[in-house]
Amino acid sequence: MKSLAVKVFDSNNIEIYPDGDSRRLFLNFNKEKMVNASLLAFEFPEKNINDFIKDKQVIAFMERLGEETGRPVLVKEYWGFEYSIWMHRALAFKFAAWLTLDFELWLYDVAENMLLAETDYPDTEPSEEGNNNQIDD
Repeated sequence: MKSLAVKVFDSNNIEIYPDGDSRRLFLNFNKEKMVNASLLAFEFPEKNINDFIKDKQVIAFMERLGEETGRPVLVKEYWGFEYSIWMHRALAFKFAAWLTLDFELWLYDVAENMLLAETDYPDTEPSEEGNNNQIDD
């Protein structure tokens, strides 16, 4: 599986360079820990953020995420005629995966390694067999 180069400037600014792509994903967090999606997509001009947020699966994801968090998951911040789009962290990861396949594959690889590791997961209870863990929502 491909790897990522990660450059952490501080807890609010992180650059990710997917292997196989010279372009970066820039994670810029605000005080609510939402991600500036406009900056995230900056180096992917061929991808339009509006195409992403109009996708039926993305709309369903945003609705469910909003229900789970009780907070807005997508915010437009205006100043004059310009604006930035801010996304909840989970939506921003979905957006980044849409921007570059290498990042999406890396996310699945991380999740697979975590789930298949012999680990006690937080907020889980052993199954009746005692060998499997069930992850609660």
